[in-house]
Amino acid sequence: MERIPPILEKVNELIKDKEPEIQINAELSFFQGNFQYWMGDTEGSIKTLSQALSHYDLLPTHVRCNIELVRNMALQKSGAYDEAVNSLITKTNISDNFHGFDLAYLYGSLTFVYLLSGKLRHANEVAKKMQLHSEKIRAEFLLNWSYYLQALANLQLFQIEKALKYFKVVGQKHLMVD
Repeated sequence: MERIPPILEKVNELIKDKEPEIQINAELSFFQGNFQYWMGDTEGSIKTLSQALSHYDLLPTHVRCNIELVRNMALQKSGAYDEAVNSLITKTNISDNFHGFDLAYLYGSLTFVYLLSGKLRHANEVAKKMQLHSEKIRAEFLLNWSYYLQALANLQLFQIEKALKYFKVVGQKHLMVD
């Protein structure tokens, strides 16, 4: 982790005299906000990631989805569980506006918030929705991620056989889950 700040500083130094494209700026904000989250600066993370999301429609899918994920984990960590859950539920319920990877990632984000909050049955239900949607869009990476999330929820629910079933699937394709 100690290697990340110098890299971010070097990149910021390289672009200090230029106004980078929104996509580049958002990606840098993602790395900064992600780092802040893992270093315990939850409020800084929320601020950095929320700013990056202000350009939602201009961001590449993988960038906006990962920003959304970490931002919602930070909201949960900061005590804004209801805000995170309500926002994600609203977005998944208006899935006409979100499709493909976006919807799968929204399910994944909601699953993480539930897992981090100990709402294991909810986490399992949403991870199953993620699985079904990922199968529908043929997104192998997200499908395996959904299996992993179901395995985690089942393990914590002491449903060992179910957890083992999902861990076995993920274990066979372990390079597909980061």
